[in-house]
Amino acid sequence: MGQSSRPIAAAYSPDGHILAAGDSAGNITLWDPSTGSERAISIGHRRKILSVAFSPDGEMLASASDFERFVKLWSVSSGREQKTLKFESSWISVVQFSPLGQTLATGHLDGTVILWNCGTGEQDAKIKAAQGSIHALAFTADGLTLASGGEDGKVKLWNLPVVAPARHSSAGTH
Repeated sequence: MGQSSRPIAAAYSPDGHILAAGDSAGNITLWDPSTGSERAISIGHRRKILSVAFSPDGEMLASASDFERFVKLWSVSSGREQKTLKFESSWISVVQFSPLGQTLATGHLDGTVILWNCGTGEQDAKIKAAQGSIHALAFTADGLTLASGGEDGKVKLWNLPVVAPARHSSAGTH
């Protein structure tokens, strides 16, 4: 990372051999955690990187940046951009791949969650999940439920592919 930038987002590859770090200048650096050496640097955003996530097979990296209305999908092996997923919703705060890697969930500052088909780059669903920003997303191991946590203090569970709330709770309760 550059002298004037600082790390904002980080994710390990599923096998633990690569650490991706997004910084305040919009750069993504891939590191070898065993040696501390840089493997690659991608400059694909103009603003600070808010979230990065590896696909389950470790071959793809998703990145989202502050004040940009797109997500970039990168090839980890080549470091090249593979797809740009564009949308009209508000800016993205978090990205997360489903366990099979076929779906990418993006959480937005306006409380929406968008589910993307990674193969086609098309939106599969759009959910109004919170009042205020989405701060956290997590899929169950089978990929059939998505949890979203928002600024409204609630964690909601969504049944997939039919996007209907399974249940929700206030933060800190079951």
